[in-house]
Amino acid sequence: MDFSLGCLIVESIDKLLIGRNCHNYSLYFRAELYRVKKVFDKAGPLYLEAINILQESFGPEDIRVGVTFHNLGQFYLVRRKLEDACICYEWALKIKGRVLGHGNID
Repeated sequence: MDFSLGCLIVESIDKLLIGRNCHNYSLYFRAELYRVKKVFDKAGPLYLEAINILQESFGPEDIRVGVTFHNLGQFYLVRRKLEDACICYEWALKIKGRVLGHGNID
C-alpha cells in the first residue's frame, strides 16, 4: 500500500471516529502505519500516547493495553532497543496472562 494512501485511510477513520477512546484507536492505527512504513520518529510517541489513554480509559490490566505494549515491543525490537522491547513484552505477557490465562497461546 502506498504511504499516502495509508495516511488518507487513517484520516478518513479520524473523521468517522468521535470521542477520546475512538481517537485512541486512530493513534494506534497511525502508529502501526508508521511502524510498518519505518517512519519510526513518528510511531514511538503515538504508541506511548495510545497506551496512556488506554490505561486511563480501561485500566492498566485491559487486554488492549497488553496488545499495544506488545506492538510497542515490536517497534523497539526493530529499532534495536532490546531492553525497552523486553520490558514491553514482559508487560504484555503479564496483562495477557491475567486476562486470557497463563496457558493461553494468544
